[in-house]
Amino acid sequence: MVYGMRQFGLYLILGWLLCSRVQAEEFDDPAAAFSAAPAPLAATDLFLTEQGDLRPAEQLTLQIFNRPLVVGGELEFAPDWTLERELDRRAEDAVASGEESATLEFLYQLSARTLIFLESDVFFESTWFTDNARDRRSAFGLARRQHWLFVQHLGGTPFSLQIGRQYIAEQREWWWDTELDGVRLYYEVGAVQAELMVAEELGATDTVNGFEAQEQDVRRVLGRLTWRWTEHQRFELFLLEQRDHSRAEVVGRVIERAREDPSDGDLTWFGLRETGSFKLPRNGRVHYWADTAIVGGDERHFSYAAIDLATALVDQVRPQEVSGWAIDLGLTWRTNLPHKPTLTLGLAVGSGDHSPNSGGSHAFIQTGLNENIGEFWSVNRFRYYGEFLRPELSNLAVSTVSIGTHVLANSSLQLVYHGYRQLHATSFVRNAQLDAEPGGRDPDLGDEIDLVLGIEESAHYEFEFVAGVFRAGDAFEAARGRAAGTLQIKLNYNF
Repeated sequence: MVYGMRQFGLYLILGWLLCSRVQAEEFDDPAAAFSAAPAPLAATDLFLTEQGDLRPAEQLTLQIFNRPLVVGGELEFAPDWTLERELDRRAEDAVASGEESATLEFLYQLSARTLIFLESDVFFESTWFTDNARDRRSAFGLARRQHWLFVQHLGGTPFSLQIGRQYIAEQREWWWDTELDGVRLYYEVGAVQAELMVAEELGATDTVNGFEAQEQDVRRVLGRLTWRWTEHQRFELFLLEQRDHSRAEVVGRVIERAREDPSDGDLTWFGLRETGSFKLPRNGRVHYWADTAIVGGDERHFSYAAIDLATALVDQVRPQEVSGWAIDLGLTWRTNLPHKPTLTLGLAVGSGDHSPNSGGSHAFIQTGLNENIGEFWSVNRFRYYGEFLRPELSNLAVSTVSIGTHVLANSSLQLVYHGYRQLHATSFVRNAQLDAEPGGRDPDLGDEIDLVLGIEESAHYEFEFVAGVFRAGDAFEAARGRAAGTLQIKLNYNF
């Protein structure tokens, strides 16, 4: 089944890429097919930054060999605090952290249809743990960001090519929003757009964390096909195939602790997305989304026993087959009332496993490249499954209600409610930002309320404020009703 699904997805995308006889329309932005950048070519459009980041319309432009070199970037200050992650009032488990970073970007137009882009970060990170006043960790480092070569319309065809470390994203960040080393092929003809990428990390992305063990020797094939079948409706196909060809660990082997890798997976994801909008007769417009995905393959989980500060022993290897599904549905009503108030309703469900010790798992696993960050027609983007809990959509149902309004010309305020429930009561919530574990007897995890403020009244400045409070449900037994929270601030200066 997995093999057939994988072959079907690959053939479908490659068929669109290779078999079309339609001639390409001209487009000026070399990455417009699969970036958030608008079609008209301008210096600010070509910086493929994280979604939601701004760049001013006028940037420093130099002439090098009679070709433009555009220089831009940002300065960022982003402190945040989390409280009661253990859901234990007796424990002082508050964590404060902060990051200051400076990003510098260079875009050079080598020829009329060839671009070179370079981006790098300098950052300083600090973390404080209040249960030990002396437990403070800080790090200063350099980050390897984007560096790529882009060639538009190869040989006058509808195809374009991008080689190097590049930003790959989609609107809801449900599939991916990250930077990868790889080769990507673009295609665009009229209402049809496509991209196909082969990626594998070639080295460490920063000087602090080194080359992370879970990313070494992992090869991915990513594909997306988009069809704008009407002016306000879009249909998309997604494919991600992951093959981990790192060394297979065996029980009893002694390894460096820096080489600990919790899991290896040979997995394939395939999914469909439908997004669009329709106008209401009297007041505003309704925007909707529908995401569906399936995953299948094999996964191996490893556990380790520490020997000393530098080495560890592989003490367990647990293989399992994976087969899961997920769906995420929602709509946003944008009214024509003063300050443009919005109402959003959403429901997301990721399959679970009622027999986790059977040797196979029916729980959905997200791609690991996802961020689950989007916006409900607000100015800034936020974590739409909860700013505190931040769960992976696995063995989980998340119901969402949100109301929002614009408070200034380009500023918005959003109040978001989430309810969480496991499909099968288990003693863990996959990849959640919570140190406490549920008891495994009741599926009610609890709920969360988030307040999100975004101010972008200037092309140079961005300000974000986020507050989130999570209340534990019956699944946490003795900790039921206890609260945990987060407070985040981000200030950016763009140039």
